[in-house]
Amino acid sequence: MAATKLIPYKVQIHPNGEASKDDLWDLTDLQQYDTTVQSQLGASSGAPSVSDVETFSDLFQSFCQYYETNLADLGEEVERLSNVTLALSTDWESSDQVVEGNLYLGNYGVVRNLVDRQSGERRERGRDIDDAEEKPLYFMTYTPSGNATEAYLLLERSRRYGAKEPFYITLRRWIRENYSDEINVKIDPVRTEDIFPKMREADRTVRLRLEKDGSPDQLHSDFDSVFNQEEMKQAIEFRPEGGDDMNLVVDELEAWYNDSETAFETIDGVSYNNVKITIEKNNSDETISLTKGEAELRKNIDLSDIAEEGDIPVLSEISSRAHGFLTTVTGGRTGTSSLFR
Repeated sequence: MAATKLIPYKVQIHPNGEASKDDLWDLTDLQQYDTTVQSQLGASSGAPSVSDVETFSDLFQSFCQYYETNLADLGEEVERLSNVTLALSTDWESSDQVVEGNLYLGNYGVVRNLVDRQSGERRERGRDIDDAEEKPLYFMTYTPSGNATEAYLLLERSRRYGAKEPFYITLRRWIRENYSDEINVKIDPVRTEDIFPKMREADRTVRLRLEKDGSPDQLHSDFDSVFNQEEMKQAIEFRPEGGDDMNLVVDELEAWYNDSETAFETIDGVSYNNVKITIEKNNSDETISLTKGEAELRKNIDLSDIAEEGDIPVLSEISSRAHGFLTTVTGGRTGTSSLFR
């Protein structure tokens, strides 16, 4: 599968606490809600408050403007994101419904020498412990018109670089400090429950994955002294040889699924946390959970023909492909096109 993917998410805003569909904010008319900033942290941070916005797209543009010149250091507040930074490139564009460009995902905490491969000139500690190597990753937000309670977010994931969690934490904190601390921002993967029609429409089936609790010492007792972590997950994966098709017989799988609501929680006496099938259609991946009865969508992008300066793609090219993918994500024509043409 492609190392670079576009992963779609839905964005919702609602008051703090449990929320029903009726509690979701209309993202095209934020002026109807009270957005007084209550957070003392935001008031003391020196960041300007945001109040004169009409849509989520307006609000997100203010977020982009702030992080053009400011850096979020996630390592200072989230232990699992130690050494991670996030910022926005100045190379982003916006329209009434779309904001797109590159964010910078950084990683610091190591010391390295840098050497010019042509001249051989070496700079000792050219990268110091506080220097963050920043990876540009594409993003897009799309806010539909007319009483929309959901906006769409596309984020690029490239090999080991994924920005969803640092992006979400940074956006949520910024909104609470500069817009309102009485609302909650949700960002969830785009999912669908119509799993079997999707399997039938797929070009091919590329993976079966079974996930369950387990630890390496179940394979060999010596692993017990090698790893101190007691709670682990293990997975079994099956893929076709040579990247071919697994030739899934959907009718048989659906009959098995319909036989019991818990059909894939226990298979031949073995309990599984999740059983997933990954399909491809039009160069997009969908990973379908048979255990949860839902599918998650993502698009594989072959950037080999548009890559420039190593692994950094031309922004106009990835933007054009992202707008084509947006039609698949939303389930209809959006009328948008790349802002980088």
